Amino acid sequence: MGCLRDRAVVLSVRPEFAEKIASGQKRVELRRTNLTIVPRIAVIYSTMPVGRIVAVAGVDGVFRDSPQNIWSRFEGLSAIDKKNFDDYFEGMAKGTAIVFSQQLFRVSLPYSCLGLGVRPPQSFMYLDMAVVPVKLPGF
Repeated sequence: MGCLRDRAVVLSVRPEFAEKIASGQKRVELRRTNLTIVPRIAVIYSTMPVGRIVAVAGVDGVFRDSPQNIWSRFEGLSAIDKKNFDDYFEGMAKGTAIVFSQQLFRVSLPYSCLGLGVRPPQSFMYLDMAVVPVKLPGF
């Protein structure tokens, strides 16, 4: 992927799932939309009422596939039950699984520390690695 891996992604995640990511319980984030860039790291923003960056994680890969194949491959890592998974992907031919590496840092930072001057993304947004608020060893 070359220079594309020099990007990060900010993921807006509901608080209950953001906490599971930050604790290491949830190793795969599921999305209906595709990430066109495979980022090196993910910055996890917990939506309101938390409203903070709660974790920064390495990204092992991004997989776009049918919901059935995503479930088969990642069900134990997604921290979601089958009914909620099926409801989330209802009517979708493809879904996306973002797989986090073991490199995970729990943080508690305001979104403003990214210096982007905008509101947090509805779903996700890419950013330069240079503005990531936590420097990860090996990245």
